[in-house]
Amino acid sequence: MLEVKNAGYQIGEKVILDGITTSFEPGKLSVIIGPNGSGKSTLLKIISHEITRYTGAVFYDHTLLKNLNLAGLAKKRAVLSQHSELSFPLMVEEVVMMGRYPHFNFKPAAVDLSIVNEVLNKMEIAHLRHRNYLTLSGGEKQKTHYARVLAQIWNVPDKETRYLFLDEPIAFMDLNYQHEFLRIARSMADANTLVIAVLHDLNLALQYADRVFAINKGKLIAEDLPQKVITPDLIREMYGIASRMIHDNQLNFPLLIAE
Repeated sequence: MLEVKNAGYQIGEKVILDGITTSFEPGKLSVIIGPNGSGKSTLLKIISHEITRYTGAVFYDHTLLKNLNLAGLAKKRAVLSQHSELSFPLMVEEVVMMGRYPHFNFKPAAVDLSIVNEVLNKMEIAHLRHRNYLTLSGGEKQKTHYARVLAQIWNVPDKETRYLFLDEPIAFMDLNYQHEFLRIARSMADANTLVIAVLHDLNLALQYADRVFAINKGKLIAEDLPQKVITPDLIREMYGIASRMIHDNQLNFPLLIAE
């Protein structure tokens, strides 16, 4: 369980987040939605400990985040953003091995090498293992970084919760990559990982999320099952546009279209 209690954040006089209180559960894919500038990524950065100066509190399994050992946290919490980038000519498998850095001091052990192989296969990029990262396409680079963060939390003991945070990881990606990323996020959640993703595409949220959290102007205005949150009324409130839902008997989720 991850709990957020009265979290607030501001820059100067500008309030970015205003008293967010909610909780996220392992075993579920939680999706945060909202307009640009609403505070979605800021909330995720607070939850992941990237932003440390904020009001309120965040708890990981009832332990205050600010009291957690950062080295220990790095072994079970991984973050992927849309702007992950490297400027060094490393091989793909070396980039993925970076996810194992919190788990060894000087040299990777057999378990680290095995995990890198597993996630390369999971992401279907094993054939790229010896490629120079800088020569990859944008989608291949993002898949490499996804493999890196999966490697970071791959072998957390069963008694501990794994935390996977995805901050708009599929923005500007091809459709096939978007679905691939979210199917893997879905599989991680099904493996009792606490997964939180910030998404802009509301139809992808409808298709993959277990629970949706809507943030507008720094406030949490709704949280519930996807079809209870993503409604024409909420879309009008958040984005100022008219929309309607299309239901198809061949789909187990509705589609949202603008009018």
